[in-house]
Amino acid sequence: MTTYELIFETDPIEEHLQDKIDEYFDDALMSMQGKSFFVTVSADGLSGAESALRAASLLEKLGVRVRRLAEDLVTRKDIAARTNNSPQAVGQWVRGERHADVPFPEPYNYVAGGVWLWAEIHDWLTRISAPVDDVSYPSRRDYALVNHVLDNSGHQWGTAIAHVAWAAHREYSKSASFEAALAEHDKPYTRTAIQASRSVPVIHESWTTFALAA
Repeated sequence: MTTYELIFETDPIEEHLQDKIDEYFDDALMSMQGKSFFVTVSADGLSGAESALRAASLLEKLGVRVRRLAEDLVTRKDIAARTNNSPQAVGQWVRGERHADVPFPEPYNYVAGGVWLWAEIHDWLTRISAPVDDVSYPSRRDYALVNHVLDNSGHQWGTAIAHVAWAAHREYSKSASFEAALAEHDKPYTRTAIQASRSVPVIHESWTTFALAA
């Protein structure tokens, strides 16, 4: 299992819900940017998508309405701060003047000189043997999948998580380790949902774009 750091945009969170979140997530961070509310938590899973759906499911059970999994986007200045390097050094990475043998990730968006997905910067730092923290972050595909589920599943968490977990398992391992991993997290899974996911060729008719199943 891998620990992922996740940022969710939510409906406004009342104080009593903040207390509940703190009870279930040891490292939860709640913030507000403009009129938007965000909750940052850590969750374990076989993939970024599965861990995010687990966390979103729990947040909603606590009474928090989850709007989307928010991308962890960083500017050059942010990258410098998070890696303890100078903005000049980051500029050299971006231009390929340093570590040219390991191409720097393409921006997630080119607005304002470029913003990057932190997960891709984190992976790049790992490839150049730079120090990184020991948590993982959702990929572009994870964000697309989770937000597609949020928009189209009617928040039917048990089935959605089971399908995504089974898809992750097919990439993660062909051994009995999946059953062991499930034993560590007995909710919100149900054996019925897991067994059903094994026989369904695609996650859902409206989700086939992501081709999660063989």
